[in-house]
Amino acid sequence: MSADSAAAESSRQAGLRKTEPYWFEFQTYAKQRWFGRELIEIMTTEFRDRTKEYYVWAIHKGICSVNGKKANIHQVISDGDQICNSVHRHEPPVTNDPIKIIHRDDDKGMLVIVKPGSIPVHAAGRYLKHTLTGLLESQHGIQRVYTTNRLDRLTSGVMVCSTKKETASKLGALFASGQVSKAYVCRVRGQFPEGEVACREPILTIDRQSGVNIVHPKGKPCETIFVRLSYDAETDTSVVFCRPITGRTHQIRVHVQYLGHPISNDPIYGHNIWDKVDPASFAEVVPDQWKKVGGEIGHKDVERIVDAIKGDQDGQEDWARWKDEVLFKDLIKQEGLENVNVPGPNGRSSRPSDELLKRALEKLENASGEEIARGLNRPVDIETAWQKRVREQSSDFCPECKIPLLPDPKPEELYIYLHAIKYWSDEWTFEDTLPWWAREDWKSITPSGSGSLSGAGEASLPQDLAVAHKTEAQLSSMPMSALITNEIEEKAARLVDPQKYTEQDHGLEILQVSQLVDRPPVASGVSSVLQREEALLVEQKVRLALHSAMVEVPVVFQVFGGFEDFAQRELAQQIIKRTNAAASSSAKITASIHAGHVWVRDPVLSTPALQAYLEAQLGISKAAYLLTALEAFPQDLAAELKHEKYIGGTSKRAKYRAKELKKAIARGRGRALGTQKTNSRIIEKPALLQQADEQDGDSAAAPSSSERNGVEGSADQLNNLSLTDDGSSTPRSSNFENSADASDVEAEEGGMITVFASEVKLLDLLDRIWNDSTEKLDKALQSWIKVMEAATGEALKPEQLSYRATVDRATYNLPSLTSQSMERHVGNLAWLWLNGPDDETADLSVPPKWKVDLEQPLLDVTLKFFPGFGIADEFEKELDAKHDPSLKSEGQIAFMLKLPSPFVVHPRRPAGRNALLVGGTTMAEYRAASLALSLPLPTQRRSKDGLQQAETLAPFRVLEPCCGHGSLAFETAAMMEAKGLHGEVLGCDIEEETVSRAQKIASLANLTRADAPVQVHLKAVDGTKPEALEEFVGGRGTIDAIITDLPWGKREKAAQSLSKLYSYFLESWFPVLRTGGYAMVVTAEHRTLTNAITIFETVCRKKRRGAILKMEEVRMLSHSSDGVGTDPSLAPLVHIEDEKVKTQGQIDVERNGKMRKIEIGYHVYVFMIRKMAL
Repeated sequence: MSADSAAAESSRQAGLRKTEPYWFEFQTYAKQRWFGRELIEIMTTEFRDRTKEYYVWAIHKGICSVNGKKANIHQVISDGDQICNSVHRHEPPVTNDPIKIIHRDDDKGMLVIVKPGSIPVHAAGRYLKHTLTGLLESQHGIQRVYTTNRLDRLTSGVMVCSTKKETASKLGALFASGQVSKAYVCRVRGQFPEGEVACREPILTIDRQSGVNIVHPKGKPCETIFVRLSYDAETDTSVVFCRPITGRTHQIRVHVQYLGHPISNDPIYGHNIWDKVDPASFAEVVPDQWKKVGGEIGHKDVERIVDAIKGDQDGQEDWARWKDEVLFKDLIKQEGLENVNVPGPNGRSSRPSDELLKRALEKLENASGEEIARGLNRPVDIETAWQKRVREQSSDFCPECKIPLLPDPKPEELYIYLHAIKYWSDEWTFEDTLPWWAREDWKSITPSGSGSLSGAGEASLPQDLAVAHKTEAQLSSMPMSALITNEIEEKAARLVDPQKYTEQDHGLEILQVSQLVDRPPVASGVSSVLQREEALLVEQKVRLALHSAMVEVPVVFQVFGGFEDFAQRELAQQIIKRTNAAASSSAKITASIHAGHVWVRDPVLSTPALQAYLEAQLGISKAAYLLTALEAFPQDLAAELKHEKYIGGTSKRAKYRAKELKKAIARGRGRALGTQKTNSRIIEKPALLQQADEQDGDSAAAPSSSERNGVEGSADQLNNLSLTDDGSSTPRSSNFENSADASDVEAEEGGMITVFASEVKLLDLLDRIWNDSTEKLDKALQSWIKVMEAATGEALKPEQLSYRATVDRATYNLPSLTSQSMERHVGNLAWLWLNGPDDETADLSVPPKWKVDLEQPLLDVTLKFFPGFGIADEFEKELDAKHDPSLKSEGQIAFMLKLPSPFVVHPRRPAGRNALLVGGTTMAEYRAASLALSLPLPTQRRSKDGLQQAETLAPFRVLEPCCGHGSLAFETAAMMEAKGLHGEVLGCDIEEETVSRAQKIASLANLTRADAPVQVHLKAVDGTKPEALEEFVGGRGTIDAIITDLPWGKREKAAQSLSKLYSYFLESWFPVLRTGGYAMVVTAEHRTLTNAITIFETVCRKKRRGAILKMEEVRMLSHSSDGVGTDPSLAPLVHIEDEKVKTQGQIDVERNGKMRKIEIGYHVYVFMIRKMAL
């Protein structure tokens, strides 16, 4: 129903807003917790607004039906059942107070209002028209409202809302992260203590329908700070300022009741039943016991509380449920209908106590002007007289639905003395004035609603508290003091954990950082560890080899896919270290994100780049190649290959879909229907009541089988159907075997491979690229031979010449061609190039110059497909229109000759390392080195003794809390040493045996020696335990940076266990990491870690820890526009670097939610997490 019609039907009487009764149809599919339960038991326990007797009558009459048919009260509900209940709604009245708007910005979509008490936020229970959202539409014409914070129906106060979905998402994130502070005022019984009172008792829900909560040791953590504002001796009540740190349901109401000062007019927590039970016994309550069938709590005192509160609620409704029970019990008996007992408190009789029955009877007698009959002292007499009167008072019942009619309540009975008075964040502040009952002159005010008053102006908090700030809406009245809220907030944080808060104040704080990749390598290089003479010999050998080789073709380095911008910077650093040619060069190094390779296009720079690689100074490179051909992968061919790959799988895919669809039909509707949305609407009258000739079993037509399943036709017809890509059905004849696309398919004899037309085009393209590059192939081969001879120290002999072909297709998934078949094709091309053509002129008696060796060849002829960036493919979306089109990189086809390994073994990668890698997984060394380059380390710290920078910064301390075999720890230490830094890398892991092997590797790499510039210390420590980790690293605030590869995947733990594990890690890292420090983290479970970081940030804010852990973009900090980490020494690098790959890296991070996607055979993500001061 529209808001206009709702407003028209509403009426305002004596401070109340009322509406006429109306029929409402409620349809829902069975929820999972209803499966296997009888219909009468579900209706009685799940829908408490009517009694069991009513539902027995309604089911018999067909007003409550199942699957459109009249049901039996004993009918067992199963998966897929649709329950329809038609009710004649008598919506309770609410206060007539208007909704006050204190801020409205339609452009930004922000709306801040003051909700009166008694009005629910959304439609629920007996309320449909009298809701906040409905009244905003009818009174202010606001069609759609998104509520960010919610208040209980009885509570009044400020609510921050939005009229745009985008604004709602931002506000929701702001609230969820704990960045919004809240303040309330309430009036409680008794003289509340002076000063600040902190209550941190956990809260547990014990009954879903009444919403009753208790203080329980296994409840949800809660914290509220209270300050008494005033005390009224005459009424023995106090006005209290409340600052909830957490936001649990009924948190303030439960905490003040626990402190012995419940809200004065709270019908739940102010009930006198609480004085008759022992709160100490509440700890015996089993959590979630009430969720079981029947709603039994299993604790005598607590059930007594719930029963009393529910009974009192019925009493406040003039014994509506008791009237309901009396009437329909009589109707059931008169019509001879079957009745039944239902377990649980909601199935019990609603008969009130004898005393209350007699009081209600007196009310009836007085209302009719009659005197009470004498002799009504026995309970049976009272009940009999009451029932008689109920039957006689026919005007007390609705003629449509027989529901007892209730007298109108007083407006002041519809709310409690609890008001949300202020909400604020770093961006905005919104306040309301004091409600009438919070004023010191409140007894002289005549209330007209939850916050309205007559004969008095608006009031604020006492003047002596502080001078108020104005809200963003510039309220004219004097709002609540910002000083007191800020003061309480600060003191509350110290009350939570004073020791932790104090240490945070006096700890070190990192002010500026610089990533390892931006620090130039030291001139000494490996000579800091190797003997100087040996290092000079290696360097001289490399220079002679490269001088004789005269490299005239581009050089390509295989690097960590996803970190190409960092690899480009490190390569440029090594080139600058060895040559001065960079000053006149321009963009001679280039790459593309996710290509997994960086190539040096300028031959002048190829020599120093190869020198760094052959001297084992380029730890980020897995292999080096001489590039002989490079051509863009045609987009149309890529699309054709993708299409025919899909065509090749159509037949199998169609059969699978048909099989699954037949299974769904066999299952009937299936459980999926249980997740459908509820269908509720206002109707003129139930269909069953409109039929003149009502017959059992024919009251409603059952849906057909095709309607239930949403599929036309029978299951047998599916045998002749297949499904297209969009899910539509087509004749079986359109399958792959008989389609027009099949004409492009040629099946080879023997069942070897099936070649598609697009693959023939691809092979032709490879032949053309190869034939066009023979001149470069010859030059590259001569350079390759010179490098190989320098590496071996002798000329190559004819019998040593061997080769093989290698193909790396990357992410290109071809219709039928495999890597093996393509290697055979490239191998044939290489054979003809190296040995000449096999024609009739060839002398077959002469052995070939180059032999094929698939295991240990001397020459590796490599074909690689480099993935593109920003093009629409299977793994990546097309680049957005807002970005520069030139940033797109098409996929590329490259022919290359693989160069030998470095001339010398890397000093930090000992030869015996692989023998110690037993079980588990470890990150590849070149990948670990690339990740280490992204690690930010401080260039300036602030401590209580002043600023630390330059020499006073050392030694740096880095933590690897999941070290495993130590690959990441060792490469981080090696990179720090290569950059001329001093410090230590501390690694720990829970597996003692693995750490023992890592310690042996560290010893082989000379990383444990006392004279090593960067030492590695490894120990078996559980990194999820804060105390153990603090002891290992030497205390809180002692770590400059963290770098780790977290456990992930099912080989480690289930997703739920990983979620807890990640939370434990964050909790342990937080105290040891210095404020301003970074953590570089790798995981494939990116959603799990993102959620853990968000939750931990919320906890830090709510507990006021002084700092948070927050995700930042994984990027080159020196490339940012704000200049963070910028060093003038980086200027020469700009001349030889390609800026495009840096921008691509920034875009990739934006498209992946601040994370960096990396390639290790599958997608894994890198996080940059920073500890930031609040």
